[in-house]
Amino acid sequence: MFVRQRMVPFRHSQKINVLTAVLVIAGAEFAAPHTVFAQTPAAPTGFTVTGGTSQLTLTWNNTAGLTYNVYRWTSGTEPTTPTYTGKTSVFTDTGLTNGTQYVYRISGVNSSHVEGPQASSVIAVPVATPTGVTTKAGNGVVSLAWGVATGALRYSIYRSTTAGAETLLATDVSTLSYADTGVNNGTAYYYKVSGVRKDPTGYSTTESALSSEVSATPLTTLPAAPSGLAAVPGNGQVILSWGTITGATGYKLYRSLNVSGGPYTLLASPTTTGYTDTTAINGTATNPRTYYYVVTAVTSVGASAYSNEAAASPGVSTAAGAILFDVADTTANSANPSVIYGYHNLMYAGNTGSSTNMAYVKFDLSSVSGTVTSALLKLDATSTISGLTASVSPVLDTTWTETALNWTNHPSLGTAIVSASIPTTETNPTWDVTSYIRSQQLAGNKLVTLALTQDAANAVGITIRARESGTPPQLILVTSGPTAPAGLTAVGGLGQVSLSWGRVPGSTGYIVQRSTTSGSGYTTLTASPTSATTYLDNNSLSDGAKYYYVIAAVNSTGTGANSNEASAVTTLPTATGITATAGNGQVTVSWTKPIAATGCDVLQATTSGGPYTTVAQNVSAGSWIDRDLNNGTAYYYVVAPVTAAARGANSTEANATPQEVIPTALPIITPTSGDSKVSIAWTPVAGARRYNLYRSTGTAGAEGSIPYQVGLNSSPYVDTAVTNGTIYYYQMTAVNGAGEGSNSGEISSMPQAATAPVTTLTSAQAIQIAQTFCQTIGAPVTDTATAIYPAPDRTGGQQSPYWRTCWLVKLGAKAEVEVADATSVITWYHNYDLSQQLVTTQQPPGTPISTASATQCATAALQATSQAESLDTVQTTQVQLTQPASAAGNIWVVSWPRKNQNVPYHYEQATVQLQAETGAIRSLSLNFPSPPPAALTPSVTQSQAVSTANAQLASSGITGLTLQSTQMQWVQSNAFWQTGSSTPQLGAARMVWNCYYSSSAGIADEVWVDSQTGSVIGGMTYVKASAKRKDKLTFKNLRQLPLSNMGKE
Repeated sequence: MFVRQRMVPFRHSQKINVLTAVLVIAGAEFAAPHTVFAQTPAAPTGFTVTGGTSQLTLTWNNTAGLTYNVYRWTSGTEPTTPTYTGKTSVFTDTGLTNGTQYVYRISGVNSSHVEGPQASSVIAVPVATPTGVTTKAGNGVVSLAWGVATGALRYSIYRSTTAGAETLLATDVSTLSYADTGVNNGTAYYYKVSGVRKDPTGYSTTESALSSEVSATPLTTLPAAPSGLAAVPGNGQVILSWGTITGATGYKLYRSLNVSGGPYTLLASPTTTGYTDTTAINGTATNPRTYYYVVTAVTSVGASAYSNEAAASPGVSTAAGAILFDVADTTANSANPSVIYGYHNLMYAGNTGSSTNMAYVKFDLSSVSGTVTSALLKLDATSTISGLTASVSPVLDTTWTETALNWTNHPSLGTAIVSASIPTTETNPTWDVTSYIRSQQLAGNKLVTLALTQDAANAVGITIRARESGTPPQLILVTSGPTAPAGLTAVGGLGQVSLSWGRVPGSTGYIVQRSTTSGSGYTTLTASPTSATTYLDNNSLSDGAKYYYVIAAVNSTGTGANSNEASAVTTLPTATGITATAGNGQVTVSWTKPIAATGCDVLQATTSGGPYTTVAQNVSAGSWIDRDLNNGTAYYYVVAPVTAAARGANSTEANATPQEVIPTALPIITPTSGDSKVSIAWTPVAGARRYNLYRSTGTAGAEGSIPYQVGLNSSPYVDTAVTNGTIYYYQMTAVNGAGEGSNSGEISSMPQAATAPVTTLTSAQAIQIAQTFCQTIGAPVTDTATAIYPAPDRTGGQQSPYWRTCWLVKLGAKAEVEVADATSVITWYHNYDLSQQLVTTQQPPGTPISTASATQCATAALQATSQAESLDTVQTTQVQLTQPASAAGNIWVVSWPRKNQNVPYHYEQATVQLQAETGAIRSLSLNFPSPPPAALTPSVTQSQAVSTANAQLASSGITGLTLQSTQMQWVQSNAFWQTGSSTPQLGAARMVWNCYYSSSAGIADEVWVDSQTGSVIGGMTYVKASAKRKDKLTFKNLRQLPLSNMGKE
């Protein structure tokens, strides 16, 4: 019979597995079911956990055919889902957190998917690797230390004498250090450390990975004992110093009271070669106290033997002291001049006859407090000859070094300071070098050098221990009062000043002094000396004031000198309540200044937050107006309080944007009438940019709403579009970007033609005016009345009787004369008949004036006007000089020589006139008489003259002019002299067209167009009345000659 089981679904409950099967026999299936019980796997055995860093390894006994589930959790209930499922009996759980506790359970599952019971839980903690492992070698010992390893409760030590081959040395170490005493001195040892944690049940042990490898070699030699221990007593203290021991990591200082040789008790463990025992108590006559000191050097091997013993009895003294060890020492030997002895334990000073040794020692006085009153050089020295003496000499050069000094370059010595005897046994001789050390200190020299030389010749020499030996040369000092503190600084704040300075060695405190005057008037701020090297002065200080400070150090000997002076300025509180109020093109800034401030600076920016520019300084009032600003632009303001000594911080910011407003003030206008013109002047109005002018003709109040002139910007305005005899009415308004203001009051004016009076003077009056004119323009010159002929000119080697050339220039109301050379002379004549056409003599016409003053005045006038000074155009009244009818002539005539290119010399004459302004003589004007011959006909018409003027203006780039009127003027040339002629000849007449133009600005301009019969030969000259220019109008020889023969312009 064949039986087949068929599995049916089941539930796993309480570890009981029921299989329900159906029997199938010979292909027949029985309806009745048959139940079979499957075997349940047993719980795994041998379950343990080991670990390392960030991981744990689980192991258990393996059963064939089973699969294992591993469950893990850190807290709470056991999870129902396994952490790991597998057929092996080893599982390494990685990525764990060191120091965190993990709980594990495992169970087996058979091939029928039946899971058996779990093994007992195991608790384990992964451990971090120790770090920071160090070693310290000693005498027969290596000390290890390390940092805490997270999760570790114990540590294991591994050691080897070969790098990388460490084996376990010690376990269950509960501290963070370990002393390995099982070592041999001189052998190198290598170490590693691990962290360990064991579960109390014993089922888990976790050990971290091994640390990094370190090594050490135990030492065998203790350091040498320090030498040169010295003790200097003070008031309640003893200052100790000793020699340096190479390799020492520190020192141990021991003390005994009143008993030499101990027993000693540990006083301190300094790391330097000096210590001040401030626990020493001053002795008395009935209770003396003497302290005995020794010191040992300490290395990793251990401590040295005791040094020499030094004793001191502290008490009140008038002096303090210090012991200095040298900072450099060496020997120079004459027999080996190039040898550098450098860092040697011994130095030599001697004179054997064949060679000389000098010993050099250098000390640093930087740390010395107070003024040196005693200085002893102390050396550990021996002599080969009893009673041998040695001298100490100063060395001014302190720049030498032990690695460079030899006999070739050794510094020279000064005069010996002192000599001392040196015994043959080892001792500590001293030399008194007070005077030299004190002088160097007072001179401010920090480094001093002393040299030791042997006095006697042919002696073996002196041996001195150098600083490398551990018993360095010493300078034992006694000082009075501490030195002045250095580096005093002062920083001002709000109502306070912070001070700091450098520490003074040997001082017990500091006195702080303050003044409001540099260099004097200090008062003490500290009731008792302060021990700190900083001080905060907040004692009734004024804001924004400058204060001066000095510091003095004190000790048992007294008070030292003052430090450098430092000053600081206390800060000012900021200004408050700042506001900015906009106006037309301006902003009013207001604020409240601090009480201590004398005023405030005002700063402006066009961007919030700056950068700011100072626009007003030390404004004492609480407000200020910033003017001439651009309307529509935002301005930002801060203010800073100031005093004579300080400027405070900026205030908060205020801003405003000025806006233009229509002018409210009315312009005041004033008219001035003239010939065919009215000048309108006005007072400026605040906020106005331009002015509009309104006008009506003949009717008051009829100016209307349309301006007569728009955009006037300068006063006065000259209205030339007027008619003489007509009344004109005017009003004006002020205008800016915001609009047009109200009309001013109405004014009226009527232009009228002006008449120029002509006054006839007597000869005496004319002379008097001429004299007055001379005195006005300069002192008279030498009388030249008889000098009719000046120095002659040379032409072709022949003397010429003709006069030199002068030139006349007319500019507005000012006449100027250019003198051709220094010998040109002008002479006045009278009694000349103008009707005379020919002169039959070579002499100038007429007879010289006999009155010397007239000649002097004429000459002085010519010289004065030759300075070419330019004057503005002025209104003048011309006064013609005449004589009484009884005189032979009735017109004053002036003649001067003229030189042409081809006609070398000739005369021209003119009427003399004086121009005056309000009664004062201003200038001399020489004008030609103008009546032309009646029959002379103009060769140039008015239209031709205007056309020529317009063309020349255009070619000169002059634009914007409008032709106003033209005027014709006849000019008659006068007599001239022609080469080879014995008589003067009268030249032809000419005609001048004056074309008057005006510009858009209302300024009158002129253009002269010169013409002559037959052709235009003159060109033109343009004069702009508003400019000060010298445009010359020249006189020409108008005789009918070729153009090339015309006179020079």
